Amino acid sequence: MRIVGALAAAAAAIVLSGCESTAQKETLAAQSLLVGMPKTTLLECAGAPTATAAADGLEYYTYELSGYETWGSPSVGVGVGSVFGDRRSFGAFGLGFPLYGYDRVDSAVCRTTFVLERDRVKAVRYSGAGPTYERTRLCHAIVAPCLPRPAN
Repeated sequence: MRIVGALAAAAAAIVLSGCESTAQKETLAAQSLLVGMPKTTLLECAGAPTATAAADGLEYYTYELSGYETWGSPSVGVGVGSVFGDRRSFGAFGLGFPLYGYDRVDSAVCRTTFVLERDRVKAVRYSGAGPTYERTRLCHAIVAPCLPRPAN
């Protein structure tokens, strides 16, 4: 019975791993792929950092990106109207109001900090606020230009 449970858990993990987006995979992979990158290359691909700091022989280059995504729902409304005039000219007037519907705005911020030691990337760290999918999209926008691209 334990084997069946383990197999079911493994199958679920495999199926759910397919739900990860390319942005999620690349953003996580950047934490290892970019280690060892020279500082000059980092500045070329990511541009000037938002903030810099130094302590204990380490440099910290932080890039911050914020954004938002809006979501709207279908809405339904009711209205009344009338048409007036004769056959040659006429007009119309209407008035309505929504019965239901909503708009949602998800805002997020990603702070990507590159820790440098001896002018090379030692670590890549992410922090921020907002929904995970939006933070991931923003963090990906920061690191994607620095990721190695497969040869065609």
